[in-house]
Amino acid sequence: MAIQLKIQIQGIKNPPVWRKLLIPDTFNFRQLHYAIQLAFGWGCCHLYQFEKQAYSHDWIIREPQEEDDFWSSEPFLAAKTKVYTFVMYNGVKSFVYVYDFGDSWVHKITIETVTKDKITTPFCLAGKGDTPPEDCGGVYGYEELKELFTKDPKDLTEEEQERIDWAMDIKGEMRFNEFDILQVNEDLSTFKTFEKEMNRLWGYKK
Repeated sequence: MAIQLKIQIQGIKNPPVWRKLLIPDTFNFRQLHYAIQLAFGWGCCHLYQFEKQAYSHDWIIREPQEEDDFWSSEPFLAAKTKVYTFVMYNGVKSFVYVYDFGDSWVHKITIETVTKDKITTPFCLAGKGDTPPEDCGGVYGYEELKELFTKDPKDLTEEEQERIDWAMDIKGEMRFNEFDILQVNEDLSTFKTFEKEMNRLWGYKK
């Protein structure tokens, strides 16, 4: 079986940024994290967690951290918690994925359906909008950045031009309205290699 999810970055408009994914029902939450990183083109260079609502602490699913010893209620561990089992057992219809606790990119995840598709890697069904550059200052910083791209270059301050140059260095080019489903699925097809490499880089164990 496969779980169909709609994942949308909260706060971004004109255009909104979302992806509709199929993931195997065998996936744990760490694997869902990796699938989201590939589908949106994030850099997988910040911490993350899943929650019922952003920073609500009703329940948290993430990687183990040192401060867990200070909490009476420990979080669920991402690599040991299956997405399908968790959402079905708890009657979860939607939840959030928070990536980068500095910029705080909050993605709302809606469970649309469970299908009979037999897949071993995630697959993108649809989407819209390009993903913001990493470390641009969250939703507020991204909206400011988009505004700069509407200005006449002659009217930009030196600081504003530097921000544009920085964004271009990070992204290569800014394509706010574009979504390339073929590229997204090509990226998702590398999931198993990506998972192995990220586990190595972050020092994660299964």
